[in-house]
Amino acid sequence: MAGPPIFVTGANRSGTTWMGNVLSLAADVAYVHEPFSPSLDPAVGRIPTRAHFTHATTLEAVQQAALDRLLAGRVPNPAGWRRDVTAWKPFGMAVREVGRAVARRRRRVLIKDPTACLLAPAVHEATGGPVVFMVRRPEAYVSSITRLGWGFDFTVWATDERLMGLLGGVADEVARAAATDLPIFDQAITIYNGIYTMADRFRADHPDWLFLRHEEMAADPLETLPPVYERLGLDWTPEVVRAVERDNVRAPSKDIAPAEFRTVVRQSSATVDTWRARLDDDEADTIRARTHAVASLFYDDV
Repeated sequence: MAGPPIFVTGANRSGTTWMGNVLSLAADVAYVHEPFSPSLDPAVGRIPTRAHFTHATTLEAVQQAALDRLLAGRVPNPAGWRRDVTAWKPFGMAVREVGRAVARRRRRVLIKDPTACLLAPAVHEATGGPVVFMVRRPEAYVSSITRLGWGFDFTVWATDERLMGLLGGVADEVARAAATDLPIFDQAITIYNGIYTMADRFRADHPDWLFLRHEEMAADPLETLPPVYERLGLDWTPEVVRAVERDNVRAPSKDIAPAEFRTVVRQSSATVDTWRARLDDDEADTIRARTHAVASLFYDDV
């Protein structure tokens, strides 16, 4: 392996995919997409995780074993895809999984996974590699989650006594969300407050981690990415520059349909202010008021 694994994480919709992709432009970096996600097909599931945004400081034994296999360039869950190998779709997925595993050998692995953002201390402990934690403005985050209709089962947090103790004043908000069927807009606000409360704790405990604001990184990537490459020990080459330049001029720059968000390549700088067209003044003010205590830990102007 060319170096310690890089873990790119943060709240979902905070630019983790973009950051993972632009860092993976470096030579000899092998990109791994969301191996902790509980939404993965179990036939090729990589690292078993019971729910999105679970918190832990140490990986479970089964997770550690799967992670070790992944980093070694082996299929983390061979029994899963072998079990369903007679079905065409799982078979095709299994073949791709084997190909990706082989490609990881002797290359530096970059794991991108927002679903495991609260597992960042555990992943860091398990790999010893650097962590890149993406941060996004609350207006952008809440508007994006609301638009996509992504809810969350807050009992995952509310039943975790250790996590609730770490959340401070946000714990009451989480408890209410777990006991109430909230609109997605309100759920997104609570998710934001919970994740970034913990992110601030991570920042205090791990001053060597990189906490990057999506808006600054995406607005001028040719200026902001080279220091990140240097910190991570990656080579900022002319080939990388050309690839980043291509990314930053791609269309469309306007908002895209929710059903297409995984398939359309966005111009990176155009994603910074899309929330302004989604929210009216009252909605934006509500988000700022209800996230201010947390968002102000990372932004001076919310």
